[in-house]
Amino acid sequence: MSGDNKDFIDLDEDFEEESITKERQEKKAKVMGKSKKKKSFVLPLVIVAAIGLMSVAFMSNLKGSGGLDKQNKGTYYITEKVDYRGKSFQPTMIEPKFENGKVILDLDEIKKKNYIKFIIPNQQVILPDTGTVFDYLPIMSYISPDKRLVVAISFCEPCDGENFYTEINQLVCAACGTRWDLKNLKGLSGGCPNNPPDEVDYKVEGNKVILDEQALRAWKPRPLL
Repeated sequence: MSGDNKDFIDLDEDFEEESITKERQEKKAKVMGKSKKKKSFVLPLVIVAAIGLMSVAFMSNLKGSGGLDKQNKGTYYITEKVDYRGKSFQPTMIEPKFENGKVILDLDEIKKKNYIKFIIPNQQVILPDTGTVFDYLPIMSYISPDKRLVVAISFCEPCDGENFYTEINQLVCAACGTRWDLKNLKGLSGGCPNNPPDEVDYKVEGNKVILDEQALRAWKPRPLL
């Protein structure tokens, strides 16, 4: 074989090797590109999933603490067993203590009597539907069937009712007969199911249930639903 032919064959082999190498690099680049795309696609999914799980955990924590959805503000649960089956309660009127801008209730008294009521005196309230004027703010407190301490404004605002009684596991307006679930004040029947007594915030320290007097006096009737 002549030298020229040998040189030609060597060049051809070099070209083939270069072509194969280039083809391999292109294939590798495509594979790496796909891998990057997969990673860039998977990462946002992982982030979204993580945010979703954190949101669920956060909401579950809120729910488990008693709180809060907008309506249910009470976060304290007693340890004693509560059984309302076959029982009905009228509220017992009590006199709370007023100290340094706080309204103080006796937790043991609420446990013993199941359902109590008191008033914030010298506080004008005008109910919007009828314009009925009260010169005090009535407040109720009871232990729900799931052991939650509930404190709420004792008004059925659409019908001007301020008196309620419990029947089995339900709270009943004495004026219009509307019924709510004692656990969460969810409307069950009657003319005012969307306007249950408005729960208020409190804190428990030892045997004291403490309410903010200024916050109570600032309470206003809600828009009727």
